[in-house]
Amino acid sequence: MDKSVENDLIYWKLAVTYTFQEAILLMKGIAPEGDNSNLLACTSPDQWPKETLPLYKFIKTGVESGELKGVIVPEYYPNDLPIERSADISTSEVEGSSLENLLRNRGVIDRFFNTDIGKSVSYLDKSHPNYAPKLASAVKAWLAITNEPKYQKLGGPKKNAGKWLRDNAQHYGLAHEDGKLNESAIEEIAKIVNWNPTGGASKTPSLASNSVEEENEPEIVIKKSKPPTPSEVVAEPVFDSDIPF
Repeated sequence: MDKSVENDLIYWKLAVTYTFQEAILLMKGIAPEGDNSNLLACTSPDQWPKETLPLYKFIKTGVESGELKGVIVPEYYPNDLPIERSADISTSEVEGSSLENLLRNRGVIDRFFNTDIGKSVSYLDKSHPNYAPKLASAVKAWLAITNEPKYQKLGGPKKNAGKWLRDNAQHYGLAHEDGKLNESAIEEIAKIVNWNPTGGASKTPSLASNSVEEENEPEIVIKKSKPPTPSEVVAEPVFDSDIPF
């Protein structure tokens, strides 16, 4: 980010939520105050600065779908009835950290929320000569199921990854020419994304459980055991046998 722009916007980093108008202007590197405080709200979308409308749609649809945390306040007709599927750009709000995370997950660099170009990786860049859509889909699916509540509702990571892959199949070559989903490819990628191939709920260690174990350590008893016979099998780590590599 340009240093002069960064200095103008630095204190906006202290905010937790932003109106849609504030968020859009900040993404473009414009301080939403003074003459710019109602830059968008006072004009119609066809008069907005270039590239502003897609940012509005990105935030609005993100809040509507649950990918972004926020609140949509509708616009109203003169008779005080709400306009269906509208969003008042000056009063609807989005959470800053939620917006930053989604931009990062999409590999999009802006002028305020996600400014670190180092976080945008080449293997997610569609313009890269070696871009591999299935690799990108696996990475994006993992990011989605670890960060977005919408894709954390089906239980295991494999099912959640499968849902994201189906929702975004058209963008990553996971659909046939007739529009039908390539279920075999989706299934294989979901297996790769899955960090819990043995099934069941993922286990997350807690500090509380660790402290109990330390306070109530069982008595250690050393027993002599006979040497293993050739017929005894040594247990191997469990891997997903469905993946042929």
